[in-house]
Amino acid sequence: MGVKKDGHEQRKTLSCPKSDGYIFVAKQKRQPPMSKIIAIQEYFRPALPQVLNCKDYDEEERLLERVDLILKNSGVERLFLELSMEKLEANAKKIEEGGEVVAAGAKDMDRYIRHSHRALRCTVLKTLLRVGYRKMSKGLALTPLYRWFCGCEDFGAVKVPGKSTLRDYAHWLPADKMEKILSALTLAVGDAERAREIGLEAELDMTVAWVDTTCLKACIHFPTDWVLMRDGVRTVTKSILVIRRHGLKQRMPEPEGFLREINALSMGMSAAGRRKPGGKKERKRVLRAIKKVSQSVEEHGRRYRDALDRRWEETDLTRKEAEVILRRMDNVLDQLPEARRQAHERIIGERQVASRDKILSLYEHDVHVIVRGKAGADVEFGNGLLLAENAEGFILDHELKREMSPGDPKWLQQRYPGIKGKMRRAALRDRDRPGV
Repeated sequence: MGVKKDGHEQRKTLSCPKSDGYIFVAKQKRQPPMSKIIAIQEYFRPALPQVLNCKDYDEEERLLERVDLILKNSGVERLFLELSMEKLEANAKKIEEGGEVVAAGAKDMDRYIRHSHRALRCTVLKTLLRVGYRKMSKGLALTPLYRWFCGCEDFGAVKVPGKSTLRDYAHWLPADKMEKILSALTLAVGDAERAREIGLEAELDMTVAWVDTTCLKACIHFPTDWVLMRDGVRTVTKSILVIRRHGLKQRMPEPEGFLREINALSMGMSAAGRRKPGGKKERKRVLRAIKKVSQSVEEHGRRYRDALDRRWEETDLTRKEAEVILRRMDNVLDQLPEARRQAHERIIGERQVASRDKILSLYEHDVHVIVRGKAGADVEFGNGLLLAENAEGFILDHELKREMSPGDPKWLQQRYPGIKGKMRRAALRDRDRPGV
């Protein structure tokens, strides 16, 4: 570490001769105690295997090499790491203000930088492959090319992130921070000189924007009222089985009996069609039986939940593992009474429930009923998504609404200034360029 004084400023540099990664050096005033230095040292790894007679592999390799070049030369990766460090510093400040003292060593800092670097790479690769977290983790374990792109350990013992870690990577930075990263990428691909640096033949045309809205469908089944109670009974019962398997038991009937009973009642409800003779009466009878089972399971679930919270040390679970089970049970137990009321209103009381008051899923909370009137999808369940892209398909602007969409005209009016600003910057660059 060397320090060079120049007037009222000082500059600190970190020498890392074995590093093949990046070293970012920030110049600051003398007041701050440390400069912001982010260093990434790549793992020692074997060369990628040579694959013959496979055109698809060659195309995949060229694609990832090109994306790797774009991430580095566009400044997106560096900006992502800088914003990640700002997030770490903000969290440390909150801890310090709370009166706690946590000393982060050099190894902890190095580990956080590596995870930040891997978070961006793994999320980009998962988007390119269009797979889930479990298949993504499996693909990293099987494919040296994917491990090279994501910067995973690949010498001797192969170490890849699991599905839970990949999910944490996908939410590494908040939406406002990611907006800065996307803006930086937009500026890079719209500039002729920087576009050539990242491997593009020419800059992208940003003078025309195509805007559309759609529904980002939630990964849920059709939200039938009585199905919510079935889902709740299954989740709570399976959580009870997990707690019993780890050594904590309370007096209750065999949990598997509740699963068999709710499955039989679900088949009975499906068989009692609305238009069959006596179907309405049969549906009400079956629903009352489902309500009775869900109430019984809820009572047993609350006893097991409280017992686990108090006596988790009697099991072979850690506190964090116990908290995962507690959160899962709390999420369902808090919603079961409302799910029963909703089903009672709709099936027994034959009264309509307003869409804003409905529970559409016990597990996805930011979900809305979107009526679009499309062929084959008159009603969709999810969130509104606005996309603005140029003629080449590059996304200029986007927004995902957690709340109900205000409608396409009002939504476009809200986003129009931001879209116009990006297009205006591109037009100014073209006007000021010599020979244009």
